Amino acid sequence: AYARDGSAVSIVRSIVRTEGTAGLFRGFGLSIFSSMPTGTVWWAVYSGCQTRMNPFSRIRSELGEIEGNFAYLARKGVVQLAAGISAAAVAATLSQPLDTIKTRLQLQIEGSSQQHTCISRNSRSSTSKPTYASIARELKMKSGYVGFFKGVGARTIHMGLWGTILSSAYELLRHVSRKDGLEFSHQ
Repeated sequence: AYARDGSAVSIVRSIVRTEGTAGLFRGFGLSIFSSMPTGTVWWAVYSGCQTRMNPFSRIRSELGEIEGNFAYLARKGVVQLAAGISAAAVAATLSQPLDTIKTRLQLQIEGSSQQHTCISRNSRSSTSKPTYASIARELKMKSGYVGFFKGVGARTIHMGLWGTILSSAYELLRHVSRKDGLEFSHQ
């Protein structure tokens, strides 16, 4: 669409002209529906990994390793990185089917040669407005269950990078927000 229309503004105008302003929000409901559980899973797995790997991050060397020196911070960084990547892998894998359906819905172009063919219950094909269910049925029919997980690797990398950056900022703020040298507890 970009090569044909030339700019983001042209694409927005084209969508509004052909589908109305509702076309700008296609897939928005599923984005919200999938983002909240994905974030919840991400933070739960991240926290669980932090808890399980906590003994590793608190190991003190015989040389008197103290909180704040390079070895301690490197150890904490490895734990954060491992927890972030683990959380991304689990959250991305569990939510990828919803993301695949949402992306396919957003890429449907009404009124074009790429109109969606909906398979009805009585096995007749009809051209209609795409729905989440019709896209899921078509994807399963064409690609099987594997089709729902296309792109999970890229999504895991994306979530791993951004999640690790976000969690690092969180951990830094938690560290600098300590009072009297003691970290605030999560309780």
